[in-house]
Amino acid sequence: MIDQILDFYRRRKPRKYGWLGDFESWENAKNKCEGYDDEKILAHVIQSSLKVKNGKSVWERDGFNHEQIYYS
Repeated sequence: MIDQILDFYRRRKPRKYGWLGDFESWENAKNKCEGYDDEKILAHVIQSSLKVKNGKSVWERDGFNHEQIYYS
């Protein structure tokens, strides 16, 4: 019974991520998306990486510079 309730909930809940929409081709779907191949994102990541390389930042993750190392 619980499995049926969870399944119903998952189907009714709107998804934020994943494969959504009906597209006739991969190219049509790609044109509707933003991603890491976006020139702005690439330029931002390059600049963040160069700050680390040039000693202006301690480390970088996902294009964001950090001034201290965080250990998990």
